[in-house]
Amino acid sequence: MKENQYFHIKNIEPNTVLVIATDVLSLDSYIDEIESALSQFNTDVIVYFDLLIKNGTNKRFYCADFNGKKKQVSGLKKCIPNERIQKYSDVYFKDNIQLINESLKIRKAEKWWIQKKGTLHLTVNC
Repeated sequence: MKENQYFHIKNIEPNTVLVIATDVLSLDSYIDEIESALSQFNTDVIVYFDLLIKNGTNKRFYCADFNGKKKQVSGLKKCIPNERIQKYSDVYFKDNIQLINESLKIRKAEKWWIQKKGTLHLTVNC
């Protein structure tokens, strides 16, 4: 879908979008670009943010509502995404392992786990 140096956006399900941050910059630094990309939906969507590169594993997933008419992402809150979103995100990072290797927020053991297993999710609670 949409990708630049700060994020990757993928439409996962109808009305569900995943934004993967690919840089350590604060989300506020490029939220206008994300909102612009999301405005193509012209409808309400739930947006999941994977902030693994910026936050590490403890504060990885957040979600918010986006009203396509107002260009406004609101109510960002920590969440546990469904299995499909986690799987897409894991595959993305396995295919772009250099992002993991360059991240200072991800511990060495977690980097090893991602490289070997392709995921950080031992179990999925949805």
